[in-house]
Amino acid sequence: MNGRHNCTTRFVLFTIAVVSMLSRVTSAEDQPDALTRDAKRLVDCTKMFDAQCVIALSDLWSYKLLRGPTFGPTDLVPKRDAMKWLSFEITPTHSVFNDGSRNYAFVPYAAAFQKDRRVFMTRGFFVALSRDGGNSWQFVDGAGLTTDDIRHIVPSYTDQPLPEVMFVDGGNPD
Repeated sequence: MNGRHNCTTRFVLFTIAVVSMLSRVTSAEDQPDALTRDAKRLVDCTKMFDAQCVIALSDLWSYKLLRGPTFGPTDLVPKRDAMKWLSFEITPTHSVFNDGSRNYAFVPYAAAFQKDRRVFMTRGFFVALSRDGGNSWQFVDGAGLTTDDIRHIVPSYTDQPLPEVMFVDGGNPD
């Protein structure tokens, strides 16, 4: 009976290990979905000039590291005065990297807006950071960041290719 009990115990332990491993694989596969969901939410909040929502989805700790003690969370929200979003879209990413206790990714975006009768177009990226295994994400706008800045907020960054950054002042449409 001991041999049979041992075999059953081994089978149960093996099954638990396989299920545990598969659940971790599933979680890793779900990360890009959660990342895309949260990045789209940030874009929607930005287009609506929703300060509370933008601040909640921003990695304030990283912004403070980059901008210093004068940084205020309301600095993250574009001012409505004479600004109109024409488009703002992200490109989903499937490359998620590990930085010890958190995950990170680069999420490209393209936006166009009008301000004071001038049209501006920009391409940039968000540095996405997750401290809970990819279930939820917070963001830092990476458009003005250098690779040294990225290493400051993501110490394990190893020069993965960054999305294109571009800013075009389209001038007056009239």
